Amino acid sequence: MRAQYLARRKSLSSQDHLKKSQSVTKLFIDSIPLSKYRSLHTFLPIEKKREVDTFLLIRQLRKRYPKLLIVVPKIHKSGLEHYILRENTLLQPGPYFIPEPQKAESFDQLIDVAVVPMLIFDRKGHRIGYGKGYYDRFLATCHSALKIGLSLFPPVDQIPELTSTDVALDIVITPKKLYKFSI
Repeated sequence: MRAQYLARRKSLSSQDHLKKSQSVTKLFIDSIPLSKYRSLHTFLPIEKKREVDTFLLIRQLRKRYPKLLIVVPKIHKSGLEHYILRENTLLQPGPYFIPEPQKAESFDQLIDVAVVPMLIFDRKGHRIGYGKGYYDRFLATCHSALKIGLSLFPPVDQIPELTSTDVALDIVITPKKLYKFSI
């Protein structure tokens, strides 16, 4: 399933990918009120894997919620470390070609909203990522956070072989629809 959806995503034209990312961003901004939250963690997109372009979302969030702290990860062997993303934060590719903040202020407080990457999800809010477990470990620490996934595709009926470390999402936003699970 992982390989199938990665191939589907990579086969999108640049124009289709941009349109889908814009639709996901618009639906997020129109549907998720964030004024009561202090911090939002978001992944930064791996361009070659055609992840949802979260830079579009970040720009809209900054316009709509100027006081919201936007936090992005850096990957380390033990998990994700979090840094505040300012408009002037320098980004450089890290492991797996993920843009990572350089010389940024670390963030070690509770995350209010966690926006996570995925390849596909099911009708119960379970997701398949890239299989390294970074986001599963991170989400396990986000007990009170609103957990939002961004997907370019609608859900499948069921993710096979779930494990005890898999954490279901509260919401997934696709280009055409917002799916709510546990809220």
